[in-house]
Amino acid sequence: MVFLNCSISHDSIGQEYKMDLIDKIITEGRVKQTTVNSKTYEQDNFRYCLLNKNYQIISFSYMPNPLDKTIEYVDENGLLGKRSIRLDSTQFSLRIPLATGSEFVSFEKDNKQLLLVDLNK
Repeated sequence: MVFLNCSISHDSIGQEYKMDLIDKIITEGRVKQTTVNSKTYEQDNFRYCLLNKNYQIISFSYMPNPLDKTIEYVDENGLLGKRSIRLDSTQFSLRIPLATGSEFVSFEKDNKQLLLVDLNK
């Protein structure tokens, strides 16, 4: 299993995403069944792929855009409400079970690679 801590930002003028690796930890273990990641694409999701040494896809999954946050608040009437906001930048963590032969993790948005993580460095 690999734990990746990343930062992401979005330039609203140029409509470009930028993603950087903060750190990674590779360890034994497996991901619990309760996960928000999916094999099904939804609009605005990011795709991450496990790649072999030839950069061929071993497996992939989708994750919700980490810049989209839902905030809960109490309104002036004392009622609980929710509001979705889009952040300009944030940090996020991701746990990925490693498949045999995994050498890289690639993050993509709209078929554009944002980050390539070498699991051996």
